[in-house]
Amino acid sequence: TINELLALQEPGETGGFVCELIDMFLSHAPATLENLKQAMLAKEARQTEHLAHRLKGMGRNLGVVLLANICDDIEHGKGLVESLKTDQLIAKLELAFEQTVKEFDQIKYSLTKAA
Repeated sequence: TINELLALQEPGETGGFVCELIDMFLSHAPATLENLKQAMLAKEARQTEHLAHRLKGMGRNLGVVLLANICDDIEHGKGLVESLKTDQLIAKLELAFEQTVKEFDQIKYSLTKAA
């Protein structure tokens, strides 16, 4: 998780590799999310599974549990997928992503303000 990654940083280190990991996530995840939403709306099952798996992996690598869990449900067609319509599921996915971005922005701010 992100806290485990933060613990690996040198004492007093600002930014560093954690900010780089967050930046990589933030540079790749939005396009993956957008492509996933389009695949879901087009009912392209294989593409949906592939993109959900990709976004889930990106999230899990940084401990983004809610986003990863929603993607896992989408990938495997279970949980939320069974109880929500596509547009409702996309709304939950977008909300989880927005929360993730806010949290990452706060982490980056706290890491770089000491610099």
